[in-house]
Amino acid sequence: MNGYPMIYLASKMRISLSKAAMATVLLFLSCSAYADYSITAGELMQLPRFCRQLSEGNFAADAKRYRIDAPQPAWMQHFQHYCHGLKDMVRSTRASNKNDRIYKLNEALNEFQYVLTHTQDSPEFYPYLAMVSVDRGRAYVRMGKDSDAVAELMKAIRLKPDYATAYIELINVYLNLGNREGALNIAQEGLTRTPDSKILQKRYRDLGGKLPYPAPAEKKEEPVPQANENSAQSAAELPAINQAPTDAPPVPEDGQSVKEPLPTNSSGNTTIGTPTNPWCRFCTDSDIKPQ
Repeated sequence: MNGYPMIYLASKMRISLSKAAMATVLLFLSCSAYADYSITAGELMQLPRFCRQLSEGNFAADAKRYRIDAPQPAWMQHFQHYCHGLKDMVRSTRASNKNDRIYKLNEALNEFQYVLTHTQDSPEFYPYLAMVSVDRGRAYVRMGKDSDAVAELMKAIRLKPDYATAYIELINVYLNLGNREGALNIAQEGLTRTPDSKILQKRYRDLGGKLPYPAPAEKKEEPVPQANENSAQSAAELPAINQAPTDAPPVPEDGQSVKEPLPTNSSGNTTIGTPTNPWCRFCTDSDIKPQ
């Protein structure tokens, strides 16, 4: 009888210790997940400059000193999700296997979709939304989902018809599908909307386009097309698209950088726009090629 209380107390202690151990494990996992979500200095190198304006909690310890203490850009809503989506795109290039790469790309798609879903549907945000749609298109391309990629890229063009990068990415998708005729049609349509794009001019010539270049289109409102899931297989010319507001804030075009130099990452030799950095968001004219 005298041993019963001791056994009972020992049992209670084991239960308490088990709960404490479980709480410790959960705390460790929570901290690990938070650390994994943070943007490192090496990743920050490959993101647009405005991502440095995120709150301090978004950065790993080695990246916090590069943060810019400035308010959120007025033309960007929920831009922290956009930056973390870009971070996941960077991480997908370092994945050790296909499953991990697809997982990171899905994480990026979810972050981008959050921005598209929660940003106000107003013309002042259309250039921003177009930029996000282009990156969703890039993620789909890497997943081998060309039809989804085409739909996202066409959405970007509808939002900002003079966004040369969207046409360039769409040309790449058509070329990946072996559809040079469709790629040429897109290059031609792109030049009518953004006639000064040197990259589009080169792509047009490389695809067999004849000089002179297509005449610029008149700026007028036209019916908005509805992209369908089979659009990637079509060789038809891009349909007419709405004209974006001319006073909208600028979006990076044709490889023009919006970043400031950041220190090298742990390897010490990774630079943006080189073969060692395949996720090249803002490259020079000669760096943007079909993948």
